[in-house]
Amino acid sequence: MLFRSRYAGTLGLAGQWEDGIAAAEHGLVLNPTLSPLHGWLSQAYDRMGEPAKSDGHRRLFERFSRLDDRKDAQGE
Repeated sequence: MLFRSRYAGTLGLAGQWEDGIAAAEHGLVLNPTLSPLHGWLSQAYDRMGEPAKSDGHRRLFERFSRLDDRKDAQGE
């Protein structure tokens, strides 16, 4: 799934924000807990002038990042 994050980021860097967002959203269909994709989508939606979507993905990024940190601390 890291591929989706990198692919979305590459599309964004190329100015293809809509395609990058579509790639990231597809990655979340496959695994909705991927915090990097939520973080990227938060930034992408902010750039696209969609603050509600940006805020929603920012909150999910923060939530899933905390869960990832707990898993790391527990050695999972």
